[in-house]
Amino acid sequence: MNESYRVNDVISKATQTIVLVYQTMAVIVFAISLFLAFDWLSTPFVGGFFEQTMVLNGTDTREAGKHWALYEQGFKIGDQLVSVNSNQIANAKDLEDVLDAVQVGDNVSVVLRTSEGERTAAVTLQPFPAFDRISYFVIPAFLSLVFLLLSLWIFGLRRTESAGRAFSMMSTSRNA
Repeated sequence: MNESYRVNDVISKATQTIVLVYQTMAVIVFAISLFLAFDWLSTPFVGGFFEQTMVLNGTDTREAGKHWALYEQGFKIGDQLVSVNSNQIANAKDLEDVLDAVQVGDNVSVVLRTSEGERTAAVTLQPFPAFDRISYFVIPAFLSLVFLLLSLWIFGLRRTESAGRAFSMMSTSRNA
């Protein structure tokens, strides 16, 4: 009986350590993501969100009656970004490099591959809209912080119980 108690105690301490390490990593990742988001928000906005393959993903402003620049130019979901200011764009890093070299208010030439062929448009770079910052950044960051704090609080209160550790892991995972 004493041996099974020691085994359970070792397993409990090991899982507590695993959960604590996981939560520590989540706090670090959350903090880093805030810095990266603020950096992204300071970059001029070309007027659309792209997937990894630089395909316009169809996400548009949440503000009623308005559209982001690329949608105003008639581009739609599935159109693929080819170049900005004559610089070939193959991935997000290429786009970031080009946008880091320009400023809000600058006009840039964008080429997108559409179902009808390649099409060029002039886009005036804007800051990411304030209304959309709330929808795409502030609310998700706030909810992630709430789940992270909740997981830390429950872990502090119930770390010796398997249900407390499981709840903490699930709440922490909600941040990812």
